[in-house]
Amino acid sequence: MSNIKDVSEIYEKLRVELGIEKFEASKRCLVDELAKQASFLLCEIDVLQEQIKIHGSIQINKNGRQKQTEASKLYSKGLTTLVSVMKSINTIIGKVSDDGGDELEMFLNKMKG
Repeated sequence: MSNIKDVSEIYEKLRVELGIEKFEASKRCLVDELAKQASFLLCEIDVLQEQIKIHGSIQINKNGRQKQTEASKLYSKGLTTLVSVMKSINTIIGKVSDDGGDELEMFLNKMKG
């Protein structure tokens, strides 16, 4: 679904924003892998969001019952996973989520805007 070029671009931006190179080797390895996962998730979430905009998040079957679309289900799971990855990154680099100005949060806000 996601474009490898897009994932790579987001990954590079995230590496710079987090300053991964300045971490000790063990932290760098973990944060780097989590940054790759976060980059992929961000791209996938964007694709799913576009699908939801086009097709909607609810399907109505022949009997008139409403059902959540697969894109909507995957979108929700992707967001949950992304939040978990972000918390893991913050834990590893020693930041508390209440900081309000952490690099990951600023990066995600830049990606939206």
